Amino acid sequence: MDHYDYSGAHLYEYYGFELPDEKRMKDLEQAALRIINGVRKGEKIIIFGHDDLDGITSTYILFNFLSRIGSRYHYYYIPNRLIEHHGIQEKFIEKVRSEGHSLIVTVDGGISSHEAIDKLNELGSETIITDHHLVPDKLPDASLIVNPKQADCPYPYEMLAGVGVTFFLVKRMAELLGEKLPENYLLWTAIGSIADKVPMTGVNRVLCKIALQRWFGIDDTTLMLCPGYNLVRDDYFSKMSFISNIIKLLNNGREEYGENSALYLLLAPVYKKREIIAELFPKKGEYENSIYSVKRYIDQHLPGSDDLCYIFYDQEDKIPSSLLGWAANYITYNYKIPVLMLKEKGKDCICEARCTDGFNLVKAFDYASEALDQYGGHVRAAGFLTDKTKIDRFRELFLEYVEKERETIDLHRVIYIDAILKEEDLDQLPEILNQFAPYGESAPEPVFLIRDYRIEKLMDNICPLSFKSYTPGISYDIVFSFKPDGKYLILDFAESQQDNTG
Repeated sequence: MDHYDYSGAHLYEYYGFELPDEKRMKDLEQAALRIINGVRKGEKIIIFGHDDLDGITSTYILFNFLSRIGSRYHYYYIPNRLIEHHGIQEKFIEKVRSEGHSLIVTVDGGISSHEAIDKLNELGSETIITDHHLVPDKLPDASLIVNPKQADCPYPYEMLAGVGVTFFLVKRMAELLGEKLPENYLLWTAIGSIADKVPMTGVNRVLCKIALQRWFGIDDTTLMLCPGYNLVRDDYFSKMSFISNIIKLLNNGREEYGENSALYLLLAPVYKKREIIAELFPKKGEYENSIYSVKRYIDQHLPGSDDLCYIFYDQEDKIPSSLLGWAANYITYNYKIPVLMLKEKGKDCICEARCTDGFNLVKAFDYASEALDQYGGHVRAAGFLTDKTKIDRFRELFLEYVEKERETIDLHRVIYIDAILKEEDLDQLPEILNQFAPYGESAPEPVFLIRDYRIEKLMDNICPLSFKSYTPGISYDIVFSFKPDGKYLILDFAESQQDNTG
């Protein structure tokens, strides 16, 4: 299941695995040299990150490395999506203006921030963009842009997470300086990549596979202090279950003024880490309770079985902005259609969208771009911001595009079953699947069918993305997969045609 085909690219060994040479990534070499030069000259450098775990791990790796190589004037800014809009906004520009930062490095973002980059240029500040999102037709006027999705970028693998791009930038800086690259950077690159749900193929797969294989040989105090670390076994599902909890823990660090307590945890000295973890843990519980609350609400507003897509406007304000993506993902998983979750934010409307294979959200937003102020993301996970008065026109255009893609959507609603299991097979399933890990986007877990089985037998270990509208005591034919965190994801079920009286 491993994919190491890089279209004839030059390969070299790293940790015993073959990877393409990161120097082939457009502008990466120049970016590494420019940042090193900025440190040597004592410039004020500020990292503009993103408040998801991909952005936080990216910021951590670069910030920590700048400290290691002797920078005395480097800072970070993590915008809070619940307060600020996506991308570089006026608060950050004002911070650069007032504090005199001469070099800005974006991580996991910036590729669509045209106006903001123009304003930073007017201040005399230089911007290096490192990003992995889809590249717009017009690029910002930044000094350098490191993004493997650029059409003229010769790097042979374009599906890196933002933290993957940052990792290779820092790796190259370390090589230029003759410095040793800390191994825990690889671990956080894997965690950030898993959290961002990038395809588990190519370079992503190699990096994650190495990190998971070397798990107990990589020293990282933050992970070691987190509850449950000592219970992690040397198998894929045990490690992924722990990583799933870490992702939930660190997704709750949003603060004001560019601060983020999850990033603070990663950067903090050992004596402060326990204190920060203790502060984050109740937020993790609140986050999980919010998910179940949103799920209960969504279950009352589900699409019809024949709908080609689902557009839901949260006019009752029942879904927190931070969970719009989760809500969209929940419906997409269960209905296999494009899903858009919309919510008012002041005079604007924000959207998080998800879809299955075959449909392209960014192309759909391109088609409806006349009704959007700002949009971006990935093929299967994207979002937008626009004035509320434009929503009706957007809906009209989006539905036109969906109709054009009817055949594609219908084709990908089919669930293909890889194997039919018996009850006695369930106990052996994790051990068998462990041999083919890691799993993720574009390398999904196999799909199984078990006949004449009672769903309540699985209830203690069911993924929250699963529907629970079943009747206890009734046997069903159940289609499911076994997720990386060790939970069953029920994809579909129908009442068994066998005798249900026993």
